[in-house]
Amino acid sequence: MRKEKLYIGITVLMAALFAAMSLLYVASVQKSLFLETQTHLKEIAIQSANRIEEKINANMELLNTLEIDARDFEKYSEQEKIEKLSSWDKKSSFSQIAYVDGFGNGVTSEGEAINVSAQSYFKKSLSGDAYISGVIKKFGNGFENVIIFSAPVIKNNSIEGILYGLFEMRNISDVMKFDSFEGKGYGYVVDRKGNIVIHPDEKYINKNVFYEVSKQNNSVETQRVKGEFSRNESGSIIYKGASGKKYVSYVPIKMNGHESYLYAVTVVPYDIVFKQSKKVISQTIALIALMAVISLGVMAYILYQKKKNEGILKKVAYEDKLCSVLNRNGFTKQAIVYLQNSNADLAAIYMDIDNFKLINSVFGYEFGDGVLRYMAGVLTALANKKTVIGRLDGDNFCILTSYKSEDEIFRGVGKVVDKINGRYSHHKEIMISAGIYFIKDKDEELEQIFDKAHLANKSIKYFRKEPYAVYSDMLTDSIKEENWLAEEMKKAIDGKDFEVYYQPKFELISQDVVGSEALIRWKHSERGFISPMEFIPLAEKTQLIVDIGRFVFEKVCMDMLYWKEKGIPVLPVAVNVSRVELYQGDIVEFIKSVAEEYQIDYRFIQIEITETVAMNEYENIKNVLSKINALGISISIDDFGSGYSSLGCLHKFKVDTLKLDRSFIANIENDKKGINILRGMIELARVLELKTVCEGIETEQQLEMLKGMDCKYGQGFIFARPMPRTEYEKFVIENKSR
Repeated sequence: MRKEKLYIGITVLMAALFAAMSLLYVASVQKSLFLETQTHLKEIAIQSANRIEEKINANMELLNTLEIDARDFEKYSEQEKIEKLSSWDKKSSFSQIAYVDGFGNGVTSEGEAINVSAQSYFKKSLSGDAYISGVIKKFGNGFENVIIFSAPVIKNNSIEGILYGLFEMRNISDVMKFDSFEGKGYGYVVDRKGNIVIHPDEKYINKNVFYEVSKQNNSVETQRVKGEFSRNESGSIIYKGASGKKYVSYVPIKMNGHESYLYAVTVVPYDIVFKQSKKVISQTIALIALMAVISLGVMAYILYQKKKNEGILKKVAYEDKLCSVLNRNGFTKQAIVYLQNSNADLAAIYMDIDNFKLINSVFGYEFGDGVLRYMAGVLTALANKKTVIGRLDGDNFCILTSYKSEDEIFRGVGKVVDKINGRYSHHKEIMISAGIYFIKDKDEELEQIFDKAHLANKSIKYFRKEPYAVYSDMLTDSIKEENWLAEEMKKAIDGKDFEVYYQPKFELISQDVVGSEALIRWKHSERGFISPMEFIPLAEKTQLIVDIGRFVFEKVCMDMLYWKEKGIPVLPVAVNVSRVELYQGDIVEFIKSVAEEYQIDYRFIQIEITETVAMNEYENIKNVLSKINALGISISIDDFGSGYSSLGCLHKFKVDTLKLDRSFIANIENDKKGINILRGMIELARVLELKTVCEGIETEQQLEMLKGMDCKYGQGFIFARPMPRTEYEKFVIENKSR
């Protein structure tokens, strides 16, 4: 009997001990799961906030870009303003764009006359600051829950007016959706006062989340959440709602450098989040009397479910929603682990699309998103099993991969470029750049590794023979030099330190001056003359070419007016226009306004575009060139013959002049084939009734040869080098008085 009691006691004790250990283990798992879930839900909220921030920042960048085009609005008629605003409205995510003068009077993209002088966003921007308003519940013409983006329109250091864009918060409602937690998880956006401005169920919009929380929860918790909102802090709360217990995580949304007043909120039913741990508890209690083997099986099942739940959370928190590859957080996490544990040789690749903002501006964000998705698909399809791929932001992709030979990496990058070029063969402006860093020291920080790959990537923008470059220590100095040059260019533009030189063009038989070409020159205060070959490509890369090109055009018109007033012979001047300038929406209006301001006859102006632009950008610029030509301005194709299919572009444009590339006559004296090609080009131009100007004439033998081929016009050092305006004036006067 005593033994039976002892056995029973031992059994009860062991059962109790097993039960206690099981409950302690379950509690530990539940706590661990709670902490992990808390982290992952916060990551989901952060990702939602980041995506909203990207949209808000993109809208602010777009408005700042449009501000440049709006600097000449005061010269437009009301109808022209409405048409311009309407065209911007259609290409953007703004529901309304408006321009007002310094008194707050203006017009919207819908043609409505407005006065916003009493509005805070007007006053803020009138003081010289770009501004993003708080959420406005009701705005004219039926708009609800909107944000106003405003930017001052500054010309000649003076605020000419204010440009604002109206953005409806409902346009970012899709950002808050996430597919997980059995479809019962959702997100919404609130302002700092707790008012809901975006919600998947519209009946909750404009309700106050603090009020909803305080109805069934203690006031201390409510005050804690309010305090975190007021201090722009993230946090979480478990509260009892009308439909049950919920877990809520909230993160402030940054507003392009402005103080945050919006929060991204994620909500998941408590029972769904902790469903697995509850299951474990009930199963463990039911199986207390069973053997340890069964308990181990239960524990294994717990770990499996925990892993599965973690996988779902990680997918939402660490995957890029647009491209279905790792986002910045996911890439960083996996790449660090791979870097620490791999014994193979590794390479870091930083890949992006040149001028992606321009592509979005010209073709729209939907087209740009399609390019990004296709690029991500190509990278994923071509990657080996040990490759980590991530999209950091925008068009920036990072790849960490193993390799057996450096050629293997070069071939892989080449395949990506070929695939994308093949898909978008009709869009020549889509160019892929890749920077490669072959990792020598795996103890190096991941950020430093990809900084080096990024430096290699930046080094080939507009200066490349291949679509990729490999990092070397010399690149650091090169990038520093490039950044210095860009800053100095900005100063030169503001200080008007650039000069326009003129290189005369001649009629070859009479050797009379018949015109000139305007060329930009830069004499730096410390370095002296800086070659255009050094700063023009960088100006195109940084978009400063727009300001430089407009400076040249206005200076040419100003000089022509001076010549006319002083009785100096006015001859046609050719002005080079880059591809970036042709993409500016107001290019035609700019040319018209400047020519009219200086009373210039359009027949004295010639626009020069390169053969490369004529061939590759034809579909995108044909309307602009037609409008320029319709003004009476002639079009010239520069560097003709330098491309691989020069003849193909002649039937597309209404071209007046071909400038034969200097390569045609360089060292041609003893080149019979080259002489025949040159003669054929001149004859072709004659048949097509086009003027022919041959560049780079330097010797008498070249001059006589061109005369014999019946080439009418020429340009080169044998006649005159580029010269400042005053020297050009004397040169023209002397030539005309012969």
